[in-house]
Amino acid sequence: FDQKEMRRANVLGPKKLFQVAREGGCRRFVYASSTAVYGNAAVPYTERTPINPLTPYASSKAEFDAFAMRFSRTEG
Repeated sequence: FDQKEMRRANVLGPKKLFQVAREGGCRRFVYASSTAVYGNAAVPYTERTPINPLTPYASSKAEFDAFAMRFSRTEG
């Protein structure tokens, strides 16, 4: 795998998509993350389950999750 490409696909591209959607007047956006961000945590996962990415893929998804949460708070 190529970590640079993984970050481009899972972080940079989706960030651009969120920004373009906002600029276009989009008021709602449904984003689904990946259970990979939780690592080996016990199921069921909740909002309180600690993030523990164990792979580059999971790390890239966790990075975008953090962006999406900040985006939601700052952009409404």
